[in-house]
Amino acid sequence: MAGGIITSDTLRAANWFKNACHNSYNKISWTVFLCYDTESHNYDVTQFHEGDWEALRKDIANNKDTLIIDLAASADIEDIMLLDVDGVCRFLEIPTCEIPSGKKGKSKMKRLFIQSGKTYHEGERAKSLIDALDKNVIINKSTIPFSKIEKFVL
Repeated sequence: MAGGIITSDTLRAANWFKNACHNSYNKISWTVFLCYDTESHNYDVTQFHEGDWEALRKDIANNKDTLIIDLAASADIEDIMLLDVDGVCRFLEIPTCEIPSGKKGKSKMKRLFIQSGKTYHEGERAKSLIDALDKNVIINKSTIPFSKIEKFVL
C-alpha cells in the first residue's frame, strides 16, 4: 500500500481476477501464481508499490476456492538463467566458463557473452538461449518454488 491506500493498479488487478476469472468461471477452484520481483516497488516506474502485493493477495484470497502461490524473486532473470551455467556455456559454444563477478545477473550475463565474442539480447531475442537451458537444473537449484507450478499445471 502506498501511503496506506491500495493503489488503483492493485484494485484493477483484483477486480480483473474477480470479474474475468473467478465470477465468470466460479464452478472451478483457482490456483493463482503471483510472480513478482521483491524489489520492483522501489523502482521509479512501477505499477505496484510496497504493500500492493500483500493487498492483492488478501483481496484475491477473499474468493473461496482460490489458492495463492507466491513466486517472488529477488534476482534478475539472468541470475535464474545462470543457475544452469553449463547450459549457457553450451549455448555460447565454449567448453567451460566461470560466472563473472558482480552484483546483478544481467551484468554477469553481458560480460560472459562479451568474453565469448557475442552480444547478449533480452526479451524475444533471448529465446534461443532460454531454449538451450536445462529447466530441471534451474528448478532444482532455484530458491523460487518452480516445482509448485508443475504440481498444479501438469
